[in-house]
Amino acid sequence: MKTTLLLTSVWLLAYTSAFSQTLVADINPGLGGSEPTEKIEYNGDLYFRADDGVNGSELWKYDGTSTSLVQDIRPGGNSYPENFVVAGGVLYFTAHDGTTGRELWKYDGTTATLVQDISPGIAGNDFEQKIVAIGNTIYFRASDGVNGDELWKYDGTNLTMIDIYPGSSAANPYNLHVYNGDLYFVADNGTTGFELFKYDGTNLSVIDINPGPAGSFIYSLFEFNGILYFGGNDGTNGHELMKFDGSTVSLVQDINPTGGSFPDYFEVYNNELFFQAQDETNGFELWKYDGTSATMVQDINPSGSSEPIELTTFGTALYFVADDGMNGRELWKYDGTTTSMVEDINSAGSGMPSQSSLEDYSFLTVLGIHLYFTADDGVNGYQLWKYDGTSTTQMIINSDMSDAFPVFYTIYNNELYFTAYDHPVHGSEMWKVTGSFASLNLNDPSEKIQLFPNPTSTSFQVVGITESQPYHIFDFSGREVMKGRINENELIQVESFTSGVYFLHIQTENGIAIKQLVIQ
Repeated sequence: MKTTLLLTSVWLLAYTSAFSQTLVADINPGLGGSEPTEKIEYNGDLYFRADDGVNGSELWKYDGTSTSLVQDIRPGGNSYPENFVVAGGVLYFTAHDGTTGRELWKYDGTTATLVQDISPGIAGNDFEQKIVAIGNTIYFRASDGVNGDELWKYDGTNLTMIDIYPGSSAANPYNLHVYNGDLYFVADNGTTGFELFKYDGTNLSVIDINPGPAGSFIYSLFEFNGILYFGGNDGTNGHELMKFDGSTVSLVQDINPTGGSFPDYFEVYNNELFFQAQDETNGFELWKYDGTSATMVQDINPSGSSEPIELTTFGTALYFVADDGMNGRELWKYDGTTTSMVEDINSAGSGMPSQSSLEDYSFLTVLGIHLYFTADDGVNGYQLWKYDGTSTTQMIINSDMSDAFPVFYTIYNNELYFTAYDHPVHGSEMWKVTGSFASLNLNDPSEKIQLFPNPTSTSFQVVGITESQPYHIFDFSGREVMKGRINENELIQVESFTSGVYFLHIQTENGIAIKQLVIQ
């Protein structure tokens, strides 16, 4: 018992130290900037794309201590590695070596090699869609120069094209998504128009939502309670909220009978599905679906659209970016009863980025007891901010009142990594913030949450929660080893864990509780 308490004290001490924004490395010295992007963890290291000013934009890694060039794929030029995904112990990405054009590459921890020149010659592929992994197999969109853009798969040995639209025409698959262990996506086979397709690794099938050649043009595939939700057009109701239960597609609700509601930006909070949509009288506002009916949460902007985006669950509330028509785009929250603006960060305009400027960025990120985001107070430009559930704090990166514009947020080794400008000294480089767990307690104040059995060697249950809650499990070094959502009495499998002391973080009505878990 004394040993356990000592270990706990040491672990907490490691996370109660002061934290601040820190430059990871000046990869491209001076104001040039290395512009690090495409961050992903692989084999315990953080891999990313960067330009050191000498080798061009190439593959780099950070081992927690120092950064290093992994390989100069295109000597004398830029290979621009992107579309990172890990499958079967291999890091896959696309890159341009100057000879084959942009093609599929892999890195085994030692050497980066070209998988195959799919489209022979310098033209290469555009790889507009992300690469998706199922087990040891990756799926992606590419063209061999003969068949147009089709679905491809690679299992580490064999490269195969799934020809959806026979001939030279392109199927143009997009929105690749894994559901129930199978690959779902949208594509055009030349007969049905753009519809929902399923590929189980062997067989290809189409779900023709809008019968005929018009297509349903579905988007934003999102899984909730075992059901696949998305926006789609059935040819009768316009673009509305639809669902697929594994066998049948059905309309959830015709939110806008006079046109499409265009639902998007899905997030789960309090076991309900939240999203942005418009009805026949209100612009784009915050909506929710409780499994029975969809309702508007609140008309935040009565004179137009509040356009809620970046929906993110943090603590006991749902946070998002919205415009109420008076204060510009600011940080808002919904506590399960009412919506309210967290703070008018920029009293003269919008404190948060607009929907059109987001592109592929994600600006609301949870780490420890803080919600991090990018905002502009109208004085210092876009800087890093944090919110602890009570108050916001600006974390100045560059002090010349110009935009640092932190982007590409990534969690690695319990720290927040991002790309930002420090104009007086550095260009665009990689920065980090160490997460703070200073106010977290090992004992739930309500004393309701218990882990059973504990110790365990195979699995355990969380007792004392009344609804689905997000959880994170960290090992003794502070490395996150598992995360997800858990219901009361649902089993969490840990048979693959090595023996030792772990810590489960789970939300309670009193805040975040940490429970010690012992794996035998």
